[in-house]
Amino acid sequence: MDIIFLALFDVKLNTLVSVKLVESEDSKTIYQFLNESLRNQKKISIGTDLKHEYQEAINKLKVKHHFCKFHVKQNINKRFKDYFNKNQLTDEEKEILTDLKQDIYKILDAETLNDAKKLRDILIDKKYPQNNFTNKILWKFIIPYFKKLTNHLENTNIPSTNNKIENIFQKVFPKHIKRTMKIELGLLSRFMLKLNYWNIKNENKKNHTSF
Repeated sequence: MDIIFLALFDVKLNTLVSVKLVESEDSKTIYQFLNESLRNQKKISIGTDLKHEYQEAINKLKVKHHFCKFHVKQNINKRFKDYFNKNQLTDEEKEILTDLKQDIYKILDAETLNDAKKLRDILIDKKYPQNNFTNKILWKFIIPYFKKLTNHLENTNIPSTNNKIENIFQKVFPKHIKRTMKIELGLLSRFMLKLNYWNIKNENKKNHTSF
């Protein structure tokens, strides 16, 4: 049986505030976890990767939602790579699609919301060839989810990526340990011990003064 970690990270406090071991990552389970963890808490926005289950749960909570830029770029790059590998394309078609990907990346890397909006409008005006692939990228992802892709530009309290929580999991709980731990209680206990140690080190760094 696979065990899945659900974790909620507070970027202002720079620490995990809630973790839970679950057997399923469905939207109902995610909603229950978030609802319990965030009850009576001030909420600015919740950042996630692109899993649909997260979107459903957060929409139900009526909380602002933003996508992690790193995961978005990773997803887009994979889509283009797969499409290139599975289709016989001319050099011209490859060049057009490469330009499309770069135009999308420019939006994701924009420094201000106004810049992102201008780049989005330019992207639309370019009228890239329409097919099933470009329609899914542009009209079912980038354009309708523009707000979730740029919320960090509107509010500086919202990070553009989930790198902090990814970094904690890499340092506190490497993958090879997760694979070897089979008992749920032992798994969670080990994680919390490691997390407490990480928090202590993190707190010491914040309180240290350099001369």
